[in-house]
Amino acid sequence: MTEDILFWSTPMGYVSGFPELQALWQHWHPSSQPTGDREDWLEAILRLDTLLNVHPREHVWVRTTTERQAVNAATGEVCTDAGRLARMKLVGPVANIGHLSQSYLSDPRLEGERVVNSYWAEPVFLAHAGRPVIRTTCGEGQGFPATKDTINALAPGRVCVKDIDPKMSFFTTTSPFDSHDFFSKVSMWSPDRPGALLVQPWVPLSAEYRFFVVGHKVVTGAGCIEHLTPLDALARPFDPRVERTRGASPVFEAPELVARYLQWAESYTAAWREAHSTCGDYVVDIALKTDTDEVVAIEMNGLHNSELYASDVRALFEEWCR
Repeated sequence: MTEDILFWSTPMGYVSGFPELQALWQHWHPSSQPTGDREDWLEAILRLDTLLNVHPREHVWVRTTTERQAVNAATGEVCTDAGRLARMKLVGPVANIGHLSQSYLSDPRLEGERVVNSYWAEPVFLAHAGRPVIRTTCGEGQGFPATKDTINALAPGRVCVKDIDPKMSFFTTTSPFDSHDFFSKVSMWSPDRPGALLVQPWVPLSAEYRFFVVGHKVVTGAGCIEHLTPLDALARPFDPRVERTRGASPVFEAPELVARYLQWAESYTAAWREAHSTCGDYVVDIALKTDTDEVVAIEMNGLHNSELYASDVRALFEEWCR
């Protein structure tokens, strides 16, 4: 029996109303592109366009303006039955900004997503990270070490600080450091929230790469190159291009390194499966630790909102929609 699939439009407004969306994605009309990040918009187009090509349209439902209704891609039927919508498999972006939306917190279909997005607490990830990953609190106590004390304990040297909620704040500093300067950076992101800041020793990393895993199977992968989308893919399912320093260096092809990365990723997914047999859909970002020539894990994310880069989106959705 073919499963009904619910495609959530993006939470940031890149996807317009369904009629315009459908026309745009059929004709690839660039003048209809709304204001927003170009890569996010193209990825939104590609996700739904691919879904409509790999899954029977009569079983594809697109959430348009509200979580409480969806439109059938083949018939135009509008479904407002909450129980029926809740039984549909979720594919595509979900509104998890700050991990605080009610849908993200409560929807049982996103339990695996929540586990993966807490990768920093998972022994499998920590064993492959190539350096300590320490959860801290910007203030004092609350069950976690203070960020300031943790950074100073790693002195001398540079450290990386990452805010885990939202997962978009990242900077490096030097220990020991100017406390006033540090807290002026952190305060806008992380008031006294327990365990909200990850502190890691800085290590030299190169050629960051993302693997997409569905059902514990490594399906596709691409270098973490911000300006590339699946439209730019050179090879499928694993694009050979990487960037020596993310966002700051030329792009080059490294097929031998990507083959090595794939071997690492398959070993990692096997270890993750042993620990989380029911949580097999995710992406894992990895890189080369250049001082030791070691492949290390950078972070994990759920499939729904992860940037596609130059991956094979068709291979991804064919596996995801099985």
